[in-house]
Amino acid sequence: MRCIVKGEVPEAFAQWKARNSAKSDWSSFSKPQSQSYVIYQKLRHSLISEQKHQCCYCEVVLKKEGDAHVEHLKDQGHHPDERFNFSNLLASCQYRDSCGHKKGNGFFKEMVSPLDENCQARFTYTARGKIIPLDEGDSFVQKTIDLLGLNCKRLIDRRLSIIRNLAPVEREYLLQALDNCVEWGWGFYTVIEYMIAKRKQSF
Repeated sequence: MRCIVKGEVPEAFAQWKARNSAKSDWSSFSKPQSQSYVIYQKLRHSLISEQKHQCCYCEVVLKKEGDAHVEHLKDQGHHPDERFNFSNLLASCQYRDSCGHKKGNGFFKEMVSPLDENCQARFTYTARGKIIPLDEGDSFVQKTIDLLGLNCKRLIDRRLSIIRNLAPVEREYLLQALDNCVEWGWGFYTVIEYMIAKRKQSF
C-alpha cells in the first residue's frame, strides 16, 4: 500500500458540491445518465492522477478511466456525512476479489489507510508474493489485508511474477522500474521498493 498525498479539491467538484451536495445522494451523482456524471468523471480522473495511476489499495495500474471507481474510505453506510468529502475519496480498481469492491462497508477505525503517512512502513512482502505485516504482531495490518483481499490469488500471482522478473536484474534497472512502474505496466510500486531493499541487503 503506497501512501497517497491528497491535493486540492477539483474546482468543478467543489462548485457542484456548493450547489447540490445537500440534496444529492452518491448514486444519483455518479449515474451515467445524470447531469452530474461529467463532474463524477472529472473527479475520478483527478483521483487517478493524484494516485499516480495506481489503485489506492493494491497498486495495480489504472490505465483507463473504466479501470477505476471512486471509493469511499469511510463507507457511506456508516459515515453518510463523508459521502462528498474529497478527503474521503480514492480511486480503487474494479476487481471484485479485492480492494474497494471487496471491502464494501467493512471500514473499521484502526484500518490501515493509504492516507496514513506511515502506511508503507507497516507492510512488507514475501518472496512468494504475499503481502504481510512488517510487525508480525500488528493485527490491524493483517485485518486490513484480509478485508481488502490483498492476498487473493490474482494479486499474489502478479506480485510473484514481478519478483521473479526483477530478481536477476541489475540494481540500476530496478531503480528505473520504480520510476517507470506505471509507464512500463508493472504497477505495484511498493513491491519494486521491496526488491530494491532486498538487493541492498545482499551487499
